[in-house]
This record gives sequence, structure tokens and C-alpha cells, in this order.
Amino acid sequence: MSVRRSSTLEKFNWEQTRQRLVDVLRDLESSEEPSPELTERILHQRARQLAQAPVAQQTPEQLIEVITFAIANEQFALSTEFVREVVPRMRCTPIPAAPAHLVGVTNLRGGILAVFDLRPLGGWPIGDRSSERLLILGTERPEFGICVEEVYEVTRWPTSAILELPTTPWSLDRKLLLGVTADMRILLNGEALLQDERFFVQQQDANSSPS
Repeated sequence: MSVRRSSTLEKFNWEQTRQRLVDVLRDLESSEEPSPELTERILHQRARQLAQAPVAQQTPEQLIEVITFAIANEQFALSTEFVREVVPRMRCTPIPAAPAHLVGVTNLRGGILAVFDLRPLGGWPIGDRSSERLLILGTERPEFGICVEEVYEVTRWPTSAILELPTTPWSLDRKLLLGVTADMRILLNGEALLQDERFFVQQQDANSSPS
């Protein structure tokens, strides 16, 4: 084994190897100064990169939790932050000389609650009330109820799915509408509903005890 190793070392040309290393180092040093053609290609590439629009930072999709329901055979939704509960239709006591959208007042756990119907405000006919439900609206406390024909579900919508509402054939005030989804479900503006004076009832107007 030692004889073979010695023979191999004798055949190895150290001088030639050192010269190759010198040549490689010289080539590396010269490559630090690119040719005019290479310089032009690099400048063009950098220009194309700078011309590209910056990529917008991706953020998690924002979601809004809504309850969906039907009014006048149209599908609506309302953010759950404005809905305190859903109850079966309760008997209402009418208020004399009340506007058409004020159904009357009812007794909700010992408190008087006004009940409204959006259909007269939207120009929709009023159908059978026997199977209706009430959405009790409010934030810190129940403020009033609105009649709905059917309640579907509580779900979450991405805010990007809410589109600008086109012109509608209804007479419902557009400030009460936030937008519409691609499948024509209309998002009501809960804050506007709670601040609309048409849904305020003075206590003295409820001069009949609800039954």
C-alpha cells in the first residue's frame, strides 16, 4: 500500500495545479467587470423589475356575521350585532291613527315593544301574517321588532361579497340598504334602522295595553 501511494504522489504535477489555480483566480477577478453586453442586459432586467406594480400585501378576508330572512319574498340579511333575538309572531295591539308600517305594540317579557313592518315602506303588499316571526332589534336593549316572513340561518359573509346596490323598483329608503350579494340577498343597514325616526314610538302613543 505504501509503495502505491508513493508512486501516485510522484506522478502528481503540483506545478500544473498551482498554475490552474492562478488562472481561475484571474478569471474570477476579470468577471467582476462585466462586458458592455452583460451590463446592458442587467440594466434592462432591473428596469423591467422596477416597472412592475408592487404586490399588495395580502390580509385575511374580513367577515361579517348576518342573519338571513325573507320580507315580501325577497331575501334580506342583517348584521347580528343589531339583532337581539328571534321570536314567533305575537299578538299586537294596534295604535289609533298609526302609520301603515307600525303594526302596533306587544308585550315582550313585561315590557312594551313596538312592532313594525317594512313592506309598506318598500311598496310591497302585506300578505298573511299568521306564520310571521319577529326580529327583535337593538344593541344594548330591545328597541323594536320587525315582521319577517321566514328566518333562514345565521352565517358569515366575506365583506368583499357585498356589492353596491343597483337601482331597485322598491320605494324603501336606500339609506336603509348597505348592499347586495351576487345571488341578490340584500344587506340592511342596522345602524340606520335603529336611528330612523320612523321607528320611534312615543310611550304615550301606546295608549292600549298589549294583549
